[in-house]
Order: sequence, then structure tokens, then C-alpha cells
Amino acid sequence: AIKQSIVNLLLTNKGERPFNPDYGSNIRSYLFEPLDYATAGQVSASIEGTLAEFEPRIDVISIEAYPNFNDNGFNVELEYAIVGSDNPPTAVELFLSRTR
Repeated sequence: AIKQSIVNLLLTNKGERPFNPDYGSNIRSYLFEPLDYATAGQVSASIEGTLAEFEPRIDVISIEAYPNFNDNGFNVELEYAIVGSDNPPTAVELFLSRTR
């Protein structure tokens, strides 16, 4: 449930949810920026800020975003631990690409 919540949170644009305009992230806006490591760093920072604000059930261990030049997008690897749980850290992998 937490993994699905993270994916939904990251793929929701700010202003998209009625009556809660601050919910979501703006990582889709970075998909139309140059495909380089600087933009990948901005994607990572945006994800980290969004999760810190809207997902108190997890502690983020690491976020890695890097450009995928062959598929014209960003590969994102997120590792997190659930707060108050003895479960091992969980990893989520996303591929962010612009769609038309």
C-alpha cells in the first residue's frame, strides 16, 4: 500500500487534486528539460521534498535518478524504510518519460 501511495504521489501533478492544490510533485515538468545529470539531480531533490512533506510513514534512505539516453527519460531508484517497522528497506524503481 505504501509503495502504491508513493507512486501515486510522485505521478500526481501539483494542482491536479481538487481541494488540495499542494498535493503531488512537479517531476513531470523536469521531463521537458535537457536530459542530463543536472536535471536528474533536480528530479531527485523534488522527489525527496515531496516525500518528506506528504509521506510521513517512511524514512527515505536513498534516491538515485539518472538519465536514460536510449529511452529518453530518467531512471529513478528509491530506497525507503517504513517507520516503526522491523522490515528490511524496500526499493522502488520508476522510469519517468514524457508522453504526448
